[in-house]
Amino acid sequence: MIGLDPHWGSNWRFNDLKNFWSAAPSQFPDNQLTWNVEIQNDGLQRLIAKGSPTLAWSTSVESTTVQSILEVLAQKLDLHNGRLLELFVHCLIDAIAQRSALLKDTEIFVGRHFLIYCRANLAALATDHEDAISEENATLPLLSEWVLNDASGLSTTSVTVDVNLARLQSRLDSPVDASFEVECLIETIKGLAELLGKQVGSQVMEVLHGTAAKLPRFTLKRVDRTVDVPDFAQPKVPQPEQYKIARRDLAIVLKQQGIDPSSRYELASAKKIIDSARDAIRQKVHERIAELDQKSLLLFCIQQHDELLAEYRLKVFHINQSMSHEVSFDRSVAMADAHKRFTNEARNYRYLLECCLSSPVHGTTSAHSSVVLQLVASIDWLFVLYGASDVLHNDIDVAGIELDHSFVPQVFFSHDREEKERQFSIEIAQTKLGIDLMQEDEVNSTWNSGDEWGLLDSAFESDLGFSLTNLVQTLLVLARWHEVGGDTELRFCYQASPSTISGKLMDLVEGLSEAEAHHLVNFVTLDSTAIRRLLGKVVDESDVPVWEHTKRGNRYTIRPLVRVEDGLIAWGAAAADRALNIWSGAISNGYLPADFNWPRVKGHVRAIKEGLEKQLEIQAFKVCSRITTYVVQGIDFKYRFPKEGFDDVGDFDILAYWPGSNQWLVMECKYNQPPFCLKDARRLRERIFGTDKDRGQFAKIEGRRAFLVSRTDQLRTLVDWPAPTCAEPPSFTEVYVSRDIYWWMRNPPYEVPSQFVRIDALDGWIRSWIGD
Repeated sequence: MIGLDPHWGSNWRFNDLKNFWSAAPSQFPDNQLTWNVEIQNDGLQRLIAKGSPTLAWSTSVESTTVQSILEVLAQKLDLHNGRLLELFVHCLIDAIAQRSALLKDTEIFVGRHFLIYCRANLAALATDHEDAISEENATLPLLSEWVLNDASGLSTTSVTVDVNLARLQSRLDSPVDASFEVECLIETIKGLAELLGKQVGSQVMEVLHGTAAKLPRFTLKRVDRTVDVPDFAQPKVPQPEQYKIARRDLAIVLKQQGIDPSSRYELASAKKIIDSARDAIRQKVHERIAELDQKSLLLFCIQQHDELLAEYRLKVFHINQSMSHEVSFDRSVAMADAHKRFTNEARNYRYLLECCLSSPVHGTTSAHSSVVLQLVASIDWLFVLYGASDVLHNDIDVAGIELDHSFVPQVFFSHDREEKERQFSIEIAQTKLGIDLMQEDEVNSTWNSGDEWGLLDSAFESDLGFSLTNLVQTLLVLARWHEVGGDTELRFCYQASPSTISGKLMDLVEGLSEAEAHHLVNFVTLDSTAIRRLLGKVVDESDVPVWEHTKRGNRYTIRPLVRVEDGLIAWGAAAADRALNIWSGAISNGYLPADFNWPRVKGHVRAIKEGLEKQLEIQAFKVCSRITTYVVQGIDFKYRFPKEGFDDVGDFDILAYWPGSNQWLVMECKYNQPPFCLKDARRLRERIFGTDKDRGQFAKIEGRRAFLVSRTDQLRTLVDWPAPTCAEPPSFTEVYVSRDIYWWMRNPPYEVPSQFVRIDALDGWIRSWIGD
């Protein structure tokens, strides 16, 4: 008798194989299936061997599979040259793929399979600094030492070539066109033609040369290291099998609760089931954490979280860099996907770290990666349950849970929520890339000017005993621990004693006393006794309060030092850098990272927020003034024209008029603090759109709308604007202008006529609206 675990699902293996073969090339480099395949754009596949450190890129010319291959262990190269050779392997196949239609008649790429093994020319290596030898080597031919490995008739052709990496580095330094990519291809065709005894027509070469005028698809750029982490990150995250096991465990929990299988539950009935399952899974997670050795688990979490951060930073950097050259992928989609992956996986590790650190019980079992990854997979499902419960609790959306006959759960939301979230994430990614935005119209605070910074420093010293400047410098030192001499190696997890860190701060921060240095180290160290206690409360929560944000004063994102044992602190440089950005970014945006009870600091931060609100209105007026002369800012008709006896509807932030089309534009300028959790999202929704009892900010917006519509001619005359020059009746458009766009602005709880526009997108929106 054979038993099969139903929780794996009979279609899981099928889908896995389906995805593999849909991405796989027609031929594999070694004719074996032991490769991981990543499908890329424009017909490219990236292949990584499972059994050896071998990388291949693959495309096709007609029916011929063409692959460039890098065998990492074939040569002993330094990291710099290894990365350049990897870049060439990709560049060559991309150049072939981009011009495959022009290559089909060359008679070079024939047969079923064409393999190009790429090696470095050891006499022409690149250096990571400028020198005379590298410059001289850069003048030598790009490709040399062609070797025919195998040419078995019409089946497979295999060749090897040496690559001049000094020339590659020189030619890809800020290129203005695709000339180097064309050089790669033409040198390859010439070398292969000579090696294989074939001819390539001059007309084909001429056409290929003509493609050099295109925008470059590959560039190199030197950048200074700002965070002391290694160049390569390979974070460990759960695999599908581990997520399946976690889902099986959840199914067992649901079965034990006596729930009927093959059922669908929504709203209140669903919340009861979800909450009960959440509590049971949470208890299992806590028990598993309590079995593990605390120090090894904390160090593992710190390292993996920092690797995730480093990987995400590099991905974002590459996408931003791609704005200057041609690419085949959608940058916004790539940015959105990278953000989603990082957010989910980093969140799981932060929870595990904070839960372990705050747990009163610890075991002795070493935290091996397989054990921790299975635990992380369970935590991921725990967050699914937390999220569904919070969605229902805060009335964010319809949600529920569906069970199949084996109790395998599927948490669901409204039918179109997934697509809405996808579109919103892409829009946010576009704003991060600055697409369709005008940088000069951004509204930013001026708090980092000398006087305001000094006031904040004084406020911090009064409320906390140290200055904001020294807090920032502390986090900066931690982020550059290798650079400042704290460690001889770049690491994803640094370790030092509190006194060592304090001593380094005193060496580097001018005028810093020993007492203040110790105070700063303590402040940025995560307090294990305060992780589960919300600000203003005297009782700990039953779990790390992931459902809160502003009331969490002790969380890893703002206090990146972790005490792993008495006298030893560990941290990640990327986490310290992120904490620095959170502290400085939050304050510059007019709020604190948490609702700290620091009276003087809060007063100055509130002033920053008020300044941003005023700037938002001023900038909106400037934008409007570029496009029409009939615009007024901050006009309150009741107080501006008291004799008219108008009702008090408040002031119009911006009121604009186009007499040629009789179009009116009403702008409401609002600066709202961004939400960081579902509770924040609910509060923001209520602030803007109100509740059942009121309509929030829109109550006044609607009042001003009715006022303007009922007295259009009278108000136009009062501000001395001309009569319309067309026969069209007046049309009114409302715009809600803000610094950022949030979920509810794209998915309002009820229909509103207002358009929601970022201030730095306002110019383009108005011109599009008037048909300019």
